[in-house]
Amino acid sequence: MALNMPLLEQSFELVAPTEAAKQACVNECYATLLRLHPKVEQLFAHTNIGEQARKLMATLTLVLHALKKPDVLMSTSQRLGRRHQEVRVRAENYPMVAEARLSTFASRLVEQWTVEMQAAWTEAYEAIVGLISLGDTSSAVFTSLIVLRFNSSSKFRISCCPSIDLYSVIATLL
Repeated sequence: MALNMPLLEQSFELVAPTEAAKQACVNECYATLLRLHPKVEQLFAHTNIGEQARKLMATLTLVLHALKKPDVLMSTSQRLGRRHQEVRVRAENYPMVAEARLSTFASRLVEQWTVEMQAAWTEAYEAIVGLISLGDTSSAVFTSLIVLRFNSSSKFRISCCPSIDLYSVIATLL
């Protein structure tokens, strides 16, 4: 199944239409992440959170544009995976970030946020995490792919696949 690029782009523009809105969005995302999952704060102990927020938005924007170019997305995602490995991001952190990001998007759009947007962003995040995992050679991430699904009660259900099926990840992008 191909990603719903028009919906991803449209909803991203609604969530963060200006540079100021983009900055506010990522600041809210980090605040939500730390509120929902305080144990991840240790990952940011030696990090300027404002600078990290700027990097997150730049990366999110880059990845959104790269979704149309799988070869660029592959190399970008793998570099991101290596960086995540260096700063000790683990497989179990990805669903936490997804939950914070989707919660932030939903809170910013309120009634405009739809089930279809939720599904499109969840599917895109799954594909991106799969590619990021290929750049992270630590066994916890490289050998398993965290698969996120938002169920009807708006709670994440997490399941691990025994291995990454690169072909299906890439097919999702095409």
